[in-house]
Amino acid sequence: MKIFRRFVLCVFSLLGITSYPLAAAETANIAVATNFHNTMKELQHSFESSYEHKLVVISGASGQLYAQALNGSPIDIYLSADQSRAEALEHSHIGVNGSRFTYAIGQLVLWAPKGDTIQDWQGILKNAVPDQKIAIANPKLAPYGVAAEQVLNSMEILGNRRHQIVMGQNVGQAYAMVTTGNADFGLISQSYIKDLTPNVWKIPDDYYSPIKQDAVLLKRAQSNLAAQSFFDFMKSDTALKIIEENGYQRAK
Repeated sequence: MKIFRRFVLCVFSLLGITSYPLAAAETANIAVATNFHNTMKELQHSFESSYEHKLVVISGASGQLYAQALNGSPIDIYLSADQSRAEALEHSHIGVNGSRFTYAIGQLVLWAPKGDTIQDWQGILKNAVPDQKIAIANPKLAPYGVAAEQVLNSMEILGNRRHQIVMGQNVGQAYAMVTTGNADFGLISQSYIKDLTPNVWKIPDDYYSPIKQDAVLLKRAQSNLAAQSFFDFMKSDTALKIIEENGYQRAK
């Protein structure tokens, strides 16, 4: 049916007939991990500038979006901040087997707006006084929280200094905690601060497991041209350039 539909669209396009109902623009619902929300806005603008289709973006922690998808929320594409939840959806009754791919690799940074720029990121964390707070995403919900916890463990900052850690449900909330002054430092996604300033330090990759972010198409979207088109668009050079410009690595 899908092949026939695309064939009919091509035939009518060649004949110059644009009012045929099958050619009507469609809408796709995209569930996006919080760290990727700002990047998704740029991708959405680029996509909608080139296609008649429209996108509805739903943002949240990967774990929350995963649960919503399983519970029947009308999600067409799931853009996770990790691989495991996307893989689980791919092999569930609602995911399209074989559709999953890595669309970005996240980068973790330490943001210390009031930190001593003479120190390096390790010095900032090690010398944090007891009343200073370090914001991270919740490791149970967000992969960036897992990565942040790995960094803190390697620095032996957890344990008896756990009282200094404050958690947001997602990396966006961790960023907001630092922005509002409710935390002194934040281990967050580089996508929130594209340009590394004197108060932003990139955490070396060997301090945490790679944050491979996977996308998966859900079965409800198999006949949705907007979802199909955007899923293909995510693999294009145009999309990959936008993703890189927002502080992510390309998938290898």
